[in-house]
Amino acid sequence: MFPALASDLAQTPNITATPDVTQCSANFSPSIWGDHFLSYASMEAADSKSKKHVQDLKEELKRMIMAPTKRPSQKLHFINHIQRLGVSYHFEDEIDQILQQVHREEEYDDLCTTALSFRLLRQHGYNASCNMFNKFKDGDGKFKESLVNDVVGLLSLYEASHLQMPGEDLLNEALTFSTAHLMSAAHHLSSSSQLSKQVTHALYQPLWKGMPRIEARHHLSIYQEDDAHNETLLNFAKFDFNTVQKLSSVLSVSLYGIRGHLLHRLIPSSSTFLFLQTLTMATSTSSSPPSSTFPLVQASSSSMQVQNLGPVIPVRLTETNYLLWKSVFLPVLHKYRLLSIVDGSEPCPPEKVLSSSGDLVPNDAFISWFERDQQLLIWINSTLSDSVLPYVIGYTHARDLWLNLEARFAGLSQAHLLHLKSKLQSAKKVLLLSELR
Repeated sequence: MFPALASDLAQTPNITATPDVTQCSANFSPSIWGDHFLSYASMEAADSKSKKHVQDLKEELKRMIMAPTKRPSQKLHFINHIQRLGVSYHFEDEIDQILQQVHREEEYDDLCTTALSFRLLRQHGYNASCNMFNKFKDGDGKFKESLVNDVVGLLSLYEASHLQMPGEDLLNEALTFSTAHLMSAAHHLSSSSQLSKQVTHALYQPLWKGMPRIEARHHLSIYQEDDAHNETLLNFAKFDFNTVQKLSSVLSVSLYGIRGHLLHRLIPSSSTFLFLQTLTMATSTSSSPPSSTFPLVQASSSSMQVQNLGPVIPVRLTETNYLLWKSVFLPVLHKYRLLSIVDGSEPCPPEKVLSSSGDLVPNDAFISWFERDQQLLIWINSTLSDSVLPYVIGYTHARDLWLNLEARFAGLSQAHLLHLKSKLQSAKKVLLLSELR
């Protein structure tokens, strides 16, 4: 040992232990996500345990669809429930095989099954002729009066007649006939009966014009009250619906949990308020009061004179700004009492109605509705960009066009989600560094 170093060590006083010092906290703000993803991880673990059970249910349902039966009509009704419960995408090949057989061979005597087969075939792209309904007409070319008491058959005919194509007067007559007698039957059926609920809902919004997931939730509550329901199908439909809900809840949190101090780094400052307003409207859609809150009035010609919506709606719809465009367009729908046409609460009335003498005469309600519908269609088209205009071809009613635009552009693409996530992470890092300073 060096002598100088040894003497220094000898002269060094004993060092006493110092008390523990509490480290200062960085005082980070709480996570904007809360404990959501912690709880969701446990749900994923629970889902993995039931995955085999769900797969077993699915395989059993496939066997049920393909199993031979003495009454083919039962198979059609089973497929109808599968479709209306929103799980038909699991069984597309099996359903297509059954419908191919129905299209080639099967004919039915009762109105309910005939109309059901027609609707299912057309919904799946088969060339089903409306002439199959001619056997339900009398010698005068009118629908038989004996059908008036067949409420279930009328309901099936009503839903099928909404799939009419231009020039199919037979289906237009079927729609008028079924609507008139269903409205009459609705007053005589017990309000607590299952059939009454189905009739009321169909008159309010036909199946073909409804949103699939909303209709699936409605039919789920109806189907489970049916004493003849299939327990396997019911359980599988519940599992599927809950799974889709969980997936949508994750996307909802990732969209609606964004704070304003992050948004201004992602989108132009002039659009931040509208973007926040759109997210707020989207989160409150399910709990907002129905459109009947706004009293429906017949729009006079003076109140519908707005032709140029440029100053009112300065945003042109593109493939990437649907939320912003919708948030600007909705106040116009409210002001001119047109939201009921878009959301389906004011369905298209029959073009013709039965007069007191039993003849078909023009319906004044249809003329008024059609005028407002076409005006709204013009307004929507006037706010579309050149890149979106090709998507309007073939749409002759405002609600159908609105739903088409919503289906195409409301959801963010996977690439855009990844890009947004990357920007969010970068912005969050910047904020954390600024807080530490």
